[in-house]
Amino acid sequence: MTSAFVRLPAGADLGSALVGQPGDLCQCPHRGYIQKGRVASSTRAVDEVYEAGPAFYWAPGHTPHALEDAEYAEFLPTGEFNALIDHFKAQAGRDRSGGVQHCSDAQEAWPPTVTARVRGVELSENRSEALTAWAQDFGKMASQDALVDSFTERVDAVITKQIPEIANDPILVQDLHRSTRAEWREFVESLREDHRLVRPGQGADLARSLARRGLDLGILLKVYRVSQQSVFQFLTEIIDGASEDAPARDEILVFLWGLGGQWMADAVESLIETYYEERRRLRDDAAVRRAETIEALLGDAPPSADDATRLLDHPLSHWQTAYVVWAPEAGSSTTEAMLDIANAVAQALGASRSLTMVAGSRDLWCWVATPHEPDLAQLAGLASALQHAGMQAAIGRPDPGIQGFRTSHAEARAAESLALKAAHGRALVRFDEEELLILVSAQETLMRRMVAREVGPLCGADKNLALLRETVLAYLTTLSIEATAEQLFVHKNTVRYRIARAEELLGHPLSQRSTQVELALRWVSLFGAPSDAI
Repeated sequence: MTSAFVRLPAGADLGSALVGQPGDLCQCPHRGYIQKGRVASSTRAVDEVYEAGPAFYWAPGHTPHALEDAEYAEFLPTGEFNALIDHFKAQAGRDRSGGVQHCSDAQEAWPPTVTARVRGVELSENRSEALTAWAQDFGKMASQDALVDSFTERVDAVITKQIPEIANDPILVQDLHRSTRAEWREFVESLREDHRLVRPGQGADLARSLARRGLDLGILLKVYRVSQQSVFQFLTEIIDGASEDAPARDEILVFLWGLGGQWMADAVESLIETYYEERRRLRDDAAVRRAETIEALLGDAPPSADDATRLLDHPLSHWQTAYVVWAPEAGSSTTEAMLDIANAVAQALGASRSLTMVAGSRDLWCWVATPHEPDLAQLAGLASALQHAGMQAAIGRPDPGIQGFRTSHAEARAAESLALKAAHGRALVRFDEEELLILVSAQETLMRRMVAREVGPLCGADKNLALLRETVLAYLTTLSIEATAEQLFVHKNTVRYRIARAEELLGHPLSQRSTQVELALRWVSLFGAPSDAI
């Protein structure tokens, strides 16, 4: 790692010095912070302006130029930096107009008008006693849950904003959160001089999920590219808040940024290897052919039903019921456990087996084909099996043919997304039961307001209120005293008493505004009561 302090006069443009580099752009990554002035970094796609204060990251493929007199400190990988200097020297040999300004310890051959002070940086050796003590104190502070959560939320917000392929997939979002949280904890541990950096398994889970979903490696690389500036800005703010008795700011910057750069570089290298290992495993497995056919069926140009039926050994002319099975954590036996649940669902719906696709490190996409429309009520008994296995499942509505294969899957994914947002994780979620809630769940503020208005008197931690909510919801679903009693394993008179008590608290019979009441109670069963409804 090399550090440099650079001064640029207004109007200085390094573009001419970069002619001959790939694309005539700088191929060396820069991490740093502007101390004075404004600097623009231009790529083929966009110009970004950086001002004094925030940290910056310039990925390979850029050209810097000063919009006004500017000074900045930066940290660069030594190998790429030396290659850049060699190129500058070659350029200087061809064009000597203007000469090179430099301080006493500058590397020669910087372009005209650029002043640079350059030195190598040892990242883990020769720490001062003061820096060692500061690093230990920082490590204790940075490993606290509140700061870990703050870091994770901040970095992941940047990633999901720029990468819709992750933002629109709730399982990938969860994998991202776990990966970021685990990587940060490992980075904090690396501040100890005797610690050997070990890549956490959660990062590998994210790489495997991206590979199994057929997403391009560029998505994984973009995760780290777009997060870099956010990470270094976070570190800079921590450094700016250091106490007066802390080591010099530049000393901490060199230490933290250097270690952070190495940490992220190692992470990228390791996860690229994990990604390609998973892709090779898929290519060598018959499952890849099944996955490609399924992806085609879900895509814009699905194959014919006959061809897909033959390739998948799955009768696409039958009724199709799609479902998703997922686990809270990835482990060595997770896939086998998910397959057991998938088979249990198939048997409950009257099929001998299911069509499955391992979609990530801890989620499984499944379809069951039946000659007649299956009865989803037969799945009620699976909730206890799912809870025992520590799994969850989301079920789409049955529909026939390829169209049913597609729509039922989309509905299962929508039900999965709802379940993953819920405060109370229900083991089994059916789209047909939660369709209205899924459609309105994006309007959270309005939904909470409706819950408080419609069922506020039934909300609260009191267990008797919980029994009233459960009974009213079951009754509004079945519209039968007898069926509600059977479902809840209570006497019919108990059901009648609870309904009467609920109507008394609500101030109107359940025959009025029944749709709104049912929707509000479904919301409470998944997300809990809003604070203003208690």
